[in-house]
Amino acid sequence: VASPHHPARTRPRRRRAPGRPGAGPRRRARGA
Repeated sequence: VASPHHPARTRPRRRRAPGRPGAGPRRRARGA
């Protein structure tokens, strides 16, 4: 393996809404 780190680490980290466990990218795509 070229990188010992987790594969997800290569992708840009998405900032998670603090104090919002249910506020994910999936829920946001449908909300509003």
